[in-house]
Amino acid sequence: MGKKEREFGQALSEYALIIATIALAATIALGSLGGNISSSLASVASFFGGSGSAPRTPLGSQPTEIAGSFIDLMQQYYNEHGRWPRSWGDYRYADLGLDPQVWGQPIDGLDYNPSGNRFGIGNAMGDSYQVYVTDSRGNERHLYDGYAVWYNFADHQWYYHNIQDNIPVDINTLRVVETP
Repeated sequence: MGKKEREFGQALSEYALIIATIALAATIALGSLGGNISSSLASVASFFGGSGSAPRTPLGSQPTEIAGSFIDLMQQYYNEHGRWPRSWGDYRYADLGLDPQVWGQPIDGLDYNPSGNRFGIGNAMGDSYQVYVTDSRGNERHLYDGYAVWYNFADHQWYYHNIQDNIPVDINTLRVVETP
């Protein structure tokens, strides 16, 4: 065996050793991350619609997914600034790093309204959509034009129309129906 072949063999051995070291380090890192990888991949999949399609909005496709993203952004803002984001005009979106041109318009019949220490999803005025949600007693509630369900950060509960009315609702039952 010539000198070139020995050097080539030694180089291959060194590369194999380097690759094995990287593989071992990656295995250890992945093992220590455990379930975080699964949830991270699930988040990425849901962001991209799960089926490879783009999300309907920058915060997701379904109203509950969008609401959850808003709530997370609002809580993050509060944690970083010690106060809730502003609740008027374009600031209610801009404080959260969102484009007011996108969020200031109804999306599929729904208005998304960050408002201080609460967040609302409302039936947009004058469109062809009707919005319904089920309250804690199993009654279906209609969100008439301008009505909303409100998330209260103080108790982490959703309410029909007005927090003070104390009518808890299950946000997962929210449905939007387009009428002809």
